[in-house]
Amino acid sequence: MGVSLCLMIGSVSIGGLTPQEAEQKIAAILRQTYLQDPQVNVFISEYASQDVTVGGAVRRPGVFPITGRTTLLQAIALARGLDSLANEDEVVIFRGQGTP
Repeated sequence: MGVSLCLMIGSVSIGGLTPQEAEQKIAAILRQTYLQDPQVNVFISEYASQDVTVGGAVRRPGVFPITGRTTLLQAIALARGLDSLANEDEVVIFRGQGTP
């Protein structure tokens, strides 16, 4: 994922970093040339939209758009909950990266 910021220090690539890692990276660059003790705060106002696929013994299987952090229970709720055949003790989660 190619995320970058244009600051007074130039473009800084922060794709794949946590907010804390991005703060540290930007602060380190600022410390090298501009400031003695820079204080940097990164706030994520919205995450990129993604899709989650919910299949199996749910009332409405499908692909649902999500933004931000979504729990397993929230994903099941998007699929209108478990159906009468569902075994609540056996849930399988597949995680993967989509193609760019």
